[in-house]
Amino acid sequence: MSFNGSGVFNINTTGQPVVTGTVISSSTFNTLTADLATGLSTCLTKDGQSTPTANIKLGGYKLTGLGAPSGSGDALSFGNVATISTLTLTNPLTGGNGGTGLSAFTSGGAVYATSTSALTTGTLPVASGGTGATTLTANNVLLGNGTSAVSFVAPGSTGNLLTSNGTTWTSAAAISIAPDVIVADEKTNGTTGTSYTASSWQTVTLNTVNRNAASIGSLSGNALTLPAGTWLLRGFVPFIGTSATYAVIGRARLYNNTDSSVIAQGSNARAPQDAAGAFSGSVMSEVVGVVTLASSKAIILQIYPNATALGGNAVSSGQAEVYAQLEATRVA
Repeated sequence: MSFNGSGVFNINTTGQPVVTGTVISSSTFNTLTADLATGLSTCLTKDGQSTPTANIKLGGYKLTGLGAPSGSGDALSFGNVATISTLTLTNPLTGGNGGTGLSAFTSGGAVYATSTSALTTGTLPVASGGTGATTLTANNVLLGNGTSAVSFVAPGSTGNLLTSNGTTWTSAAAISIAPDVIVADEKTNGTTGTSYTASSWQTVTLNTVNRNAASIGSLSGNALTLPAGTWLLRGFVPFIGTSATYAVIGRARLYNNTDSSVIAQGSNARAPQDAAGAFSGSVMSEVVGVVTLASSKAIILQIYPNATALGGNAVSSGQAEVYAQLEATRVA
């Protein structure tokens, strides 16, 4: 044998080492030369004649003086540049080595850092500057949702407004400027208003519905029934005195007839005496109030005159005579 497997060349054939003064045996010499030939054939030749048959251990040393690579399979030395047409990795190249650490990408997804050394792919979350959503609903408004994906507010019905409920935003119907319900005391052409006796609260006649949005209210027996909610109420009660000798002072009020409770008191009004001794001039008491109804309630208008009075004189215009009115606007 020549090399012992650890890189040491041994002469270990029979007759070696030779002894001075002895005859050289041809077989011993031939065995030696064959051993040398085997050993030399195992070495790498510097002119490139031989090819390694196993991995070469450099023991921490370097290959120096490499030429620039020019073809597939050439070695690349530090500082030189080569073009690689195809590079196949058995494992993903980590972020610490300039890669993504990913073996595949989500189609249409984003690639973003999850730490200082890792990337992931998919829907970009809020924490990384995204929405956390894969789709954005057409024509919806986006709402922040902390670190969770954004939420949406749909347009809702025609005319809706983006409205705050104190916690978030919703699509809600706009508050109508016009009253939801308008009722009145209407009489045939030429008919005077209702007669009121002195010094007592009396129910004002309401017999005609002029507006009732979405049929929200109902009128019966001079009472306007409204559903639960918060309501802005406005009442107008005209009156005249029937005496030529003294004036009439009166006041209107809004009254919850279901619960027998006063909602709001109106303004005092004074119908002065006519200098000619005829009926005094017509005046109006106006009352405004806001009430929250827990359930459906019947609302009436009342008037308190300090003397006998009428709800007004007829105009006789050929159209209905209009006297007292009550408006109701839902505000919540």
